[in-house]
Amino acid sequence: MLFGKVHGGRHLDPFKNPATAVLLIIGLWFGVNLVISFVSGWAELARVYRFRGQFLGETWSFQSGQMRMLMGIGNAMKVGADQQGLYLSLLFMFRPGKPPLYVPWQDIATREGRFLFWNYVELRFRQAPNVYLQISKVLAHKLAMASGGNWPGD
Repeated sequence: MLFGKVHGGRHLDPFKNPATAVLLIIGLWFGVNLVISFVSGWAELARVYRFRGQFLGETWSFQSGQMRMLMGIGNAMKVGADQQGLYLSLLFMFRPGKPPLYVPWQDIATREGRFLFWNYVELRFRQAPNVYLQISKVLAHKLAMASGGNWPGD
């Protein structure tokens, strides 16, 4: 008996009740997102760089990246830049436990890398030194242009 219990000789299956099934699926979705937040380092970044305002700089939606522990973000990230810093957020459905972030340029260090055919730029964060975000060189170039000369790789 994986789910449910016997009651009066009947096996109670939570998936026979649509409301219970939906609640279990939503709970699982939130739980998985919270685990990913901690494993990837997003939660660590959010402790110091959480952003609650409305970002007004230039943004690019549906971007990808790679964080620690092989946590990939595939076409689910919104990335932005202005003269003061870097903005990161995720699509609504991937946001539980991963609030939007805003990191000042002076807290970011960059280095270029290559893995097979992927040229990337790795971002490291001063107040969360164990966390990194790898983004494509093309996206890094767009961010550098939007930074008004404040990109840490300049």
